[in-house]
Amino acid sequence: MTAPDRRTPLMCEDAGRAAEEARLTDADYQAQAEFRYALRRFVRLSENHARAAGATPQQHQLLLAIRGHPSYPQVSITDIAERLQLRHHSTSLLVDRAVRRGLLRRAADPADLRRVFVSLTDEGNGILARVTLANRAAMRPLEDTLLRMRALMGRMPAEARAGGNGSGQEPATAAETRRRSGTHAG
Repeated sequence: MTAPDRRTPLMCEDAGRAAEEARLTDADYQAQAEFRYALRRFVRLSENHARAAGATPQQHQLLLAIRGHPSYPQVSITDIAERLQLRHHSTSLLVDRAVRRGLLRRAADPADLRRVFVSLTDEGNGILARVTLANRAAMRPLEDTLLRMRALMGRMPAEARAGGNGSGQEPATAAETRRRSGTHAG
């Protein structure tokens, strides 16, 4: 008779993680390092493009989060906070500053007067369009890096790939997302 397995789920998870760590190669580390480098370069270039267009990098991110939201022009502060990964109060202050600057407008939700929708003004749209166009060229190296990362991801067990987003499914590629939504990168 064998002894009962007294390992806890955490111990089993740690053992599985250790086995997976043992399978990591130099190429895995290099791919992630290259991805982080390409991502940081894109962010830096995008920040420079925002400044050149007359906005702060935070204002550009705000404009993009609002205009790129699937429910635009009916985007709430809660929606924006989620997209920017900020607290509601911090997002509200950021929106207030952009409204004062003339980049955004607020409109009451006719169905719930406690809630407001935020949309871009002509000036906000102009700045966002200039930055988006400038960012397109800067995204090409990032797309190449993402393709290399995706090829490496194909070598991983399905459970490890699915674990990244908690949904049990692989996230859609950027191109698939753009195709489904009818939008372009930027």
